[in-house]
Amino acid sequence: MNGRLLTALTAVALAAFHIVVQAQTAGKLPGTVDFARESWNTSAWSPVRLPHQDAPVTFLQKDTCLATGPFSSAETKAKTDNAVLIADTGLTEGTFEATFTIGSKKGTAPGFAVSPVCEDGVLVSAVAIFVASYTIAIWKADIDAEKGETTYRHLARLNRTFPTETPLTFRCRYSAKRNAVWIKAGDSDEIHLRDIDHTFNSRIGIWGCHGPCEYYNLTISK
Repeated sequence: MNGRLLTALTAVALAAFHIVVQAQTAGKLPGTVDFARESWNTSAWSPVRLPHQDAPVTFLQKDTCLATGPFSSAETKAKTDNAVLIADTGLTEGTFEATFTIGSKKGTAPGFAVSPVCEDGVLVSAVAIFVASYTIAIWKADIDAEKGETTYRHLARLNRTFPTETPLTFRCRYSAKRNAVWIKAGDSDEIHLRDIDHTFNSRIGIWGCHGPCEYYNLTISK
């Protein structure tokens, strides 16, 4: 084989490898996402709506973070005071760690969606975890087809206080093999749930609920 042909074949092989790598990594999150203005890839995240919402609620881009709220009393009454952004980590066995704040409004509950399932931009199901000033609550969220709204089945709760308007760290390890999550917020005890009745996948989400929430960064690891 002559040198020119070998060089050409090598170039083709490298190009093919590059295309495969791109295909495998397209849409996957990097190690750390910084939600400061112009610091994150917005195309890697998809806003989704709950079934009773007419459209996804938009997060507010601030200089240092993404935020939700404040919501009006009409939005709270209509249960549309929820904003959800979904992304694919590329990992069905992984850990994510996020820095966030809980707003001072009563009932404010920044949250996270683990392994959300979406259809046509609508959140169908997820393991939903919310951190309020008085608790960590874990729910199985599903669509009630007859009512056309999201239902929440309680999985676990850890009642304790958390400071408002102060950055907190949330950590979650999830496993598709075990249908399990390990959850910790701030200096709380760890909550471990396994054999959850949900099909786990590689997607995660941030879920601002009921009031002003701020998300500063999120780190994904194996």
